[in-house]
Amino acid sequence: MKAFIVSILLISLVSAAVVINEEAIKKDPIYKQYSEAMNQIDKAVGEKAQKEISKKMSLKAKFNKQVKLQLARKAKKMAKKIEYVSKVKKMNKVIRKSMKEIKANTDIKKVLQRVKSQLKLIAGKDTKAIKKMNKLIKKFDKGSQRKVAHIVKKLQKKVQLKKIKKAGLKIGPTEKKLAQKAIKYVQKANERMGKSEKYIELSCKSSPKYCSFFKKSFVIANPIIV
Repeated sequence: MKAFIVSILLISLVSAAVVINEEAIKKDPIYKQYSEAMNQIDKAVGEKAQKEISKKMSLKAKFNKQVKLQLARKAKKMAKKIEYVSKVKKMNKVIRKSMKEIKANTDIKKVLQRVKSQLKLIAGKDTKAIKKMNKLIKKFDKGSQRKVAHIVKKLQKKVQLKKIKKAGLKIGPTEKKLAQKAIKYVQKANERMGKSEKYIELSCKSSPKYCSFFKKSFVIANPIIV
């Protein structure tokens, strides 16, 4: 802009046949006024541009800060979730192990107290983990009671079977021999009954009139099952 005005002044002076150099133009009060006005314009434009740039930079910084805060919050939530999941896994492991330890002579109250103390250490001050812990303790308590009841039932059955065995007759060698003889006699009796049935069938076929007589004369008993 400055150069443009200088060139206009030079052209006008040349046309007026006045020989003026550039230094003389710069010393001219009109040029001084012009240069001051232009400097002020440049300064104003520069300040405005600087303000715009600084505004954009501050907005960008603000946005970046917000994004960083959001990411930090998400990371914190994710870390909490991971921690909670790992705590639940540990608590379930303790419960499974304790459930396996329950035997016939186990003190359930002591086991339950131990489980509670272990789960409290794992849960810490995490409210979500504490809620889960309470649920797991209730579940373990019910499960352990069921297991104990099952063990007691099994033991009672064993005791009853032992009593029945003790109450039963002791079979010696002589009793065994007698039993074997009795089985043979029963088998022979069944064979004879089968034969008599065949005789009646044949008699009835040969003389159907006397079939009822044959059946009355031969009393057939049911086979003996040993």
